[in-house]
Amino acid sequence: MKELFRRLFSLRNIVPLITIVGAFIGTFLVTPFGLQREQLLLALVAFLAIDALVERLELLTNIENDVRATKELIASRAVGKEFLRHRRDFPRLEHLITDAKKEIWMSGVALDTIATFTGLFNARLQEGIKLRFLATSPEENIVKGIGDYFGVDTDELTERIRANLNTLNKRLAPTDPQQIQIRTIDQRPAIGYFIVDPHSEQGFMTGITYLYRIQGNDMPPMFLLSKKTDPYWFEFYLKDFEMLWNHAVKWELKSRVS
Repeated sequence: MKELFRRLFSLRNIVPLITIVGAFIGTFLVTPFGLQREQLLLALVAFLAIDALVERLELLTNIENDVRATKELIASRAVGKEFLRHRRDFPRLEHLITDAKKEIWMSGVALDTIATFTGLFNARLQEGIKLRFLATSPEENIVKGIGDYFGVDTDELTERIRANLNTLNKRLAPTDPQQIQIRTIDQRPAIGYFIVDPHSEQGFMTGITYLYRIQGNDMPPMFLLSKKTDPYWFEFYLKDFEMLWNHAVKWELKSRVS
């Protein structure tokens, strides 16, 4: 009964209650304030119209809130689905290299794919692009732990890393010595980055997660972050790359004169 009375005399039901009381008075009692029955009828019709309008606005507001909640739910699921994707669903690497305006920062365990694009990198160097390459150190004591993690032969991985670093070092021809920096780190990175124009409003990055012994067709997922649309997480992961970079050491061919 308390709940019934609470709902009956809620603010939402004031107009219907006034209408009911007015109709009762107009039917059984003398009309108040000297009003004619026709005037009272018009007043009751006006109250009914107000009530219908309030009810309609309330209904539309509820629908709008439900639609907004549904859109947010769909959007969150879409973002989650789109955030982690297979490598084949991303733009081709050469397109990302071409999109850069000022800088490209790259990191990985061995930089196998990166080392195959020296021709395109040289073309971008002639346009003034700056490049950063970060790989794991090919030192045996470091590579052994990484090889065990990925389930690959240590000697083979060592040769891959060293060959790719030497390829980048020998084949790239910057117009300015400061255009290219190659460093190695004595740690296994958790993520391999490809970052385009990190200090530009249009900057973006892709990242691939290095999972335990995931090889071949079971490629680990990749993600894409934009500085414009994902500023917080973009800066979060950019800081990770920069900390790795600052901890790394310069790589050079022993036969090459500085």
